[in-house]
Amino acid sequence: MLKTILKSLFPSNKDRRKLTKETSKTSNYSYHANKQTDDVQTIILPDLGTKDKLTVTKWFAKPGDIIKSGDIICILESDNMTLEFESFCSGRMLWACKTHTKLSVGMELFKIEKGKTS
Repeated sequence: MLKTILKSLFPSNKDRRKLTKETSKTSNYSYHANKQTDDVQTIILPDLGTKDKLTVTKWFAKPGDIIKSGDIICILESDNMTLEFESFCSGRMLWACKTHTKLSVGMELFKIEKGKTS
């Protein structure tokens, strides 16, 4: 059930590109989907229904690590909640935001190169 919820919170690349085109017409904010290739996916912070910014307090993976679907990637905290962020795709982590970074909805959390498992 958790995976289903996460998949609904994180749009696919195709849906994100469409959202970016629609969003760029109405605002200056972009999800950077136009800079992605099919192999690299940018994971953004979803709307979790909180107005507080979330802080990355701990990373369980670092750039270069192989990540499998279902692995816990990091811990996100706000004033009133703590969340373990689970990966929903497999691949090699290319980039991650710094620890103790305050993130708001739509900001980049990490990038993963899908399909690279060795």
